[in-house]
Amino acid sequence: MSFARPDGRRPRALRPIGIELGVSKFAEGSARISFGDTQVLCLATLQESVPKHLEGKGTGWVTAEYAMLPRSTPERSQRESIAGRPGGRTFEIQRLVGRALRAAVDLKALGPRSVIVDCEVIQADGGTRTAAITGGFVALAHALRKMKPSPIARHVAAVSAGFIGGELLLDLAYAEDSIADADVNVVATSDGEGARHRATRRARVSEDRHRLLIGSANPGKLREYREILQGLDLELVAPQDLVPVPPEPDETGATFAENGEAKARAYARSSGLVTVADDSGLEVFALRGAPGVRSRRFFGEHASAEERNAKLLALLDGVTDRRARFVCVTALCRPDGACELFDGEVLGEIGYAPRGEQGFGYDPVFVIAGDGRTMADLPSGEKHRISHRGLAGAKLRARLAAGA
Repeated sequence: MSFARPDGRRPRALRPIGIELGVSKFAEGSARISFGDTQVLCLATLQESVPKHLEGKGTGWVTAEYAMLPRSTPERSQRESIAGRPGGRTFEIQRLVGRALRAAVDLKALGPRSVIVDCEVIQADGGTRTAAITGGFVALAHALRKMKPSPIARHVAAVSAGFIGGELLLDLAYAEDSIADADVNVVATSDGEGARHRATRRARVSEDRHRLLIGSANPGKLREYREILQGLDLELVAPQDLVPVPPEPDETGATFAENGEAKARAYARSSGLVTVADDSGLEVFALRGAPGVRSRRFFGEHASAEERNAKLLALLDGVTDRRARFVCVTALCRPDGACELFDGEVLGEIGYAPRGEQGFGYDPVFVIAGDGRTMADLPSGEKHRISHRGLAGAKLRARLAAGA
């Protein structure tokens, strides 16, 4: 062995592991797990309900949330709730933990119930996500211990691994993880086939990323979805990145939801990839909801954004009721045809002249209610917090992070 581990362990040796069961008075299942100095509190909540997309399907759901206490590290960090939203690392870990725990459960046997496993890192010294998976499974099994027959189909555990100086080490502490040439997280199940498959996939990091197609040829939409979904463990691709390039679906629906879902279904079917697509537009009250679902084509199939804005302002010349709203319905569809919808809207009014250098489409003439700025005045980060696509995208992001 060329690398001397700080705690004297051999390359394949794990740190001391401790598990305390039933540490919470209120949670249906609970466990506190330690891998060396890493400590994670895992609380499992059993609910007699499922997410809306699973209602009436006779199947259950398991998901996870992950967070680190501010002083779980040598220096105190800001709570992510204060920052406004969880970071990309947190979303990626939640997704990993949720997927791992779902592998342990027969969701049909679980029935129309949900288990939410909260993993709180008390002290971080490397391997927090693998400790969360292992402790999360123990808490999950504890929560379901009274169900007969048990919906637990297999056990799940995880361990980190990494190369330092060309040598493979297991269960890296932070001092090792921080200098590793490469590291992976191996998720194993108690059935042999599952364990080998997961270990192989986790070891090939570049192939573990899931491809998600953003079904749009609109450069503005592509840019905004890449920004909204940034940080998730996903490889985002556009139609033009594929060979062959899938055809752009027609928008023939009467509602934003119909068009968004039809586009996502068509792209998913032709590409074989899970796909996100939306239909969005501007509804002006004085125009009885126009341009509406025909926002891009209302003023002519080939009209530029500048021409559309000029024609809209001309239509409203002399009109005092300038109330309007932006609407977005985003669809997430799989190649097998299963779809989920996420919506968002923002109220405002049509200004009297274009203003702002950001955004695209009708953004320069849409004045945000109670703000005074146009959508085109906002930098992208601020726009995504309040815009119709940003609000729909936040719901989509949460769904993807939970393991779509």
